[in-house]
Amino acid sequence: MARPRETQSASDRLRLIQATLNEPLDVPRPPHQRTFGTCRDYSLLLCSMLRHQAIPARIRCGFANYFSAAP
Repeated sequence: MARPRETQSASDRLRLIQATLNEPLDVPRPPHQRTFGTCRDYSLLLCSMLRHQAIPARIRCGFANYFSAAP
């Protein structure tokens, strides 16, 4: 199984989650049975869930310096 900080597909992340506790995803997991994830993992899973529901979605990443006021 991949190490938690490696880039993984949504299906690999879900397999890792299920491997730690084979319960439905809406069942709260105790801290010692949770998997580590990065913001990319959470974005990927949300995007996958939205697309599964036929809601157009994509992941955007970058630094937020574009939020600064125009000169």
